[in-house]
Amino acid sequence: MSRLRLALILIIVLLLGWGALKLEKTKQQALENTALLKANLNEIEKENQKLENEINYLKNPENLVRELKSQTNYTKEGEKVIILTPSPENANQNQSTTTTSTSTKTLKN
Repeated sequence: MSRLRLALILIIVLLLGWGALKLEKTKQQALENTALLKANLNEIEKENQKLENEINYLKNPENLVRELKSQTNYTKEGEKVIILTPSPENANQNQSTTTTSTSTKTLKN
């Protein structure tokens, strides 16, 4: 009878030890996932701050017009757009074709 009890106790101890090891492994994985999530959160917060700064910058009408002009050919009434193209000598050396648009659109205030 005592051997049966000893065997039963040994099995219970082994099962508890195995469960504890499994629990520790799960804990380590959770800690690793937490670290990765914190790193992702930091990146997203930086991106969010950058976008908020850009929104605040573009809330100023002067900045909005400046960005519109820099990304398109829009001009205010009376303004002219100057488009610079490479000289024919430079274009032949680079062997690249540059197409420029001479049409402009007028931005009205």
